[in-house]
Amino acid sequence: MHMREIDKKEVEEFKNQYPLISLLIPTFNTINFIKKTVGCSLAQSYPNLEIVIVDDGSTDGTQEYLQSLLDEYDGPKQLCIALGEHRGVGSTRNELLMRSHGEYIFWLDSDDIITPDTIWNCYNLLIKENCDLVRIDMTQSYAGVVYMDTQAYMRLLLMDKLKSYITATLF
Repeated sequence: MHMREIDKKEVEEFKNQYPLISLLIPTFNTINFIKKTVGCSLAQSYPNLEIVIVDDGSTDGTQEYLQSLLDEYDGPKQLCIALGEHRGVGSTRNELLMRSHGEYIFWLDSDDIITPDTIWNCYNLLIKENCDLVRIDMTQSYAGVVYMDTQAYMRLLLMDKLKSYITATLF
């Protein structure tokens, strides 16, 4: 099968058909997780995505990793990384919002992993249902990764059966 080359102009035209979504990631001392989080963020299939990462004064190598990523990244996604002094999670989240340019916001913690179509699926649901907010819950139990609704999640949380959980929101 013959595949034709797609030039940068075509990519930009395709991206302009969809609103910009800002994927916001606050970090603080998460060197053991941030590489996978950044990897799954860069792998998102949604075409018009900016990834904004603000580090809150990490001392475990997270800032050095993010700086090297910023120096070396040459991919199709917009990438903004800010490295700062420790001010707390509230200030970090506020800075993320100030640095974002998207019509929609997608929050992702620095130790979370999402599948490559997560943002596409959330955007499609947002449009299909004509809603202002899409919230997805994913939990990880002792048996592995399980996707479930909020009620099932609350039952497991109350029974102390969860090791960790992710709540992602697009609005």
